[in-house]
Amino acid sequence: MNLKRFLSTFLFFFILIIIILFTYDSINSINDISRLNKMEIYDKDNNKIYEITNYHESSYISLSEINDLTISSFICIEDKNFYNHSGFDIYRITKVFFKNIINKQKVGASTITQQYVKNLYLSNKKSYIRKAKELNYAIRLERIYTKDEILEGYLNTIYFGHNIYGIKDASMFFFNKNPIDLNANEIALLIAIIKSPSNYSPINNFSDSMNRKDTILSILKKNRVINNDLYDHYYKQNLVITKSKINNYSSALLYYKDQVIKEYNSLNIKSKFTSVYQIYTNYDQQVNDDITNYVNSNDTGCDIGVSIVDSQGFYVSCIGGINYSKSTYNVCSDGIRDIGSTIKPLLYYNALQHGFSALSTFTSEKSTFYLNNEAYTFSNYHDIYENKKITLGYALATSDNIFAVKTHLYLGMNGLVSRLKDFGITAKEIPSLALGSVSMSLNKLTNIYSTFSNLGNYIDNSFIKEIRINNKIYYSKNKKRKSLLDSSNTFILNNIMTNTFDTNLNNVMSVTASSISKDINHSVAGKSGLTDFDSYMLGFNPLYTIGVWCGFLDNRELVIRTQQAMPKQIFKVAFNSLMNEKEDIWYKCPNNVRQEFTDPTLFNTGYKKLVYFKN
Repeated sequence: MNLKRFLSTFLFFFILIIIILFTYDSINSINDISRLNKMEIYDKDNNKIYEITNYHESSYISLSEINDLTISSFICIEDKNFYNHSGFDIYRITKVFFKNIINKQKVGASTITQQYVKNLYLSNKKSYIRKAKELNYAIRLERIYTKDEILEGYLNTIYFGHNIYGIKDASMFFFNKNPIDLNANEIALLIAIIKSPSNYSPINNFSDSMNRKDTILSILKKNRVINNDLYDHYYKQNLVITKSKINNYSSALLYYKDQVIKEYNSLNIKSKFTSVYQIYTNYDQQVNDDITNYVNSNDTGCDIGVSIVDSQGFYVSCIGGINYSKSTYNVCSDGIRDIGSTIKPLLYYNALQHGFSALSTFTSEKSTFYLNNEAYTFSNYHDIYENKKITLGYALATSDNIFAVKTHLYLGMNGLVSRLKDFGITAKEIPSLALGSVSMSLNKLTNIYSTFSNLGNYIDNSFIKEIRINNKIYYSKNKKRKSLLDSSNTFILNNIMTNTFDTNLNNVMSVTASSISKDINHSVAGKSGLTDFDSYMLGFNPLYTIGVWCGFLDNRELVIRTQQAMPKQIFKVAFNSLMNEKEDIWYKCPNNVRQEFTDPTLFNTGYKKLVYFKN
């Protein structure tokens, strides 16, 4: 009598909780829950390069790609009345409740619909509130979607251990088979695993998994899902586990997809169970493979970051580290580091705006500057100077620090601070700002250089080009260009930056890209940067902007020459890969800019090239 009263009271309050949740839950419809069923990411050639189900790496398949024996076996073991209930099985709940109370068993009573809801929205934490929510969502799900849609989603979200989600990836991982080809023995093992993946994985505990598999076979025979012949053939028969690799995505792609998903989440797009979200990007498989192969073959021991955008403002690459499996931290987006001499083009743009030209001169020599009775001494890399007047064009190509500081002080330190502010960067009015004593991410730095590439037009770079839901266009990125720099002076600056690769200018000092210039056969502008802890190479043409960083995330000093030089080598590989079989392309001279064939160094070396001046 007391047990009946307890059971009646329990059921009353349990149903009351469900009613309250159903009435007052802030989620008005299962459609409103922001969770994704399936997402596919495509590259610039519209090839599918990545897919996830419910934010897990798995290969989503339809029911038609799963054989009937697999489907009927899962239903038999997990939810016999699946096609007859409305989300929960009251008879099964009551039966299991009595078993758990009387026999002190721990038996579950969740239907396939409830399990699917739990896989999508809820944790594994056991509580009556969580169970009530599970029932609440299951009832709503059943009112909106068909049984086959729910079953398909369930089979694609089951967890099988070893970071394997979904029936297809489990079939491929354990047996190197597609689900359509599974036999009764293999099906029974997969069903055995899901009860407790850590305990019944054949990789972790082969003996227990085989015993559990045989128990499943017995139940399937008892329920006439398999016949006696199949049972006799497979009972006590061990299985060969292949541990086949699946979805062996490269680190370059995995760093990139993280940024795609981050941008997708920022759009607050509502997700529906049966929808397939197709995200189109300008990811370039070839250049990412070429960079990866080069880095793997020339490991210097340091960390790297590679950020590449095209002329439309879409990321082509965003390699945030060496090995994604060891660290998912993306230095391109999250690493805030001093940028060194890569700041100098912005400084010299300001100089052009104030009447300087490519042939304007300052003396290159070790110098001490006095500001507010405080002395500041600066030196060049390796303490090398021309010890005479040099031009702005030569100073940028050789990264002369003295010329940069003199320009910074001559123009007024607030000028560069103000210019950085235009790009959303806060900096202090200090002499060393001319040498890059300001921090930002590689993506942000690449964004500044892409403004040079676009002749002064700033584009907020992004990863997602278009989103389709079930093949219908839902979202298309509308790229807005903001004019931040004067186009004519930017054109002049871009041509000055080609000096970085022009070894004809080498004198006492050498242009900073001397080591790679002979291997680059297309017009390109750029600037390197080196601090005690960071090495950079930034460069561009009208089609692409490339930013490369090398250093150590734990801020160890870069003392090995090959580590310091690595960004230039990666830049060379990336640029040549992008421009392979493309025609050389450069900017058209504006009408208000004149050109002069002259010595860009004023050293009277006999070498001449086109130098540009604003009229």
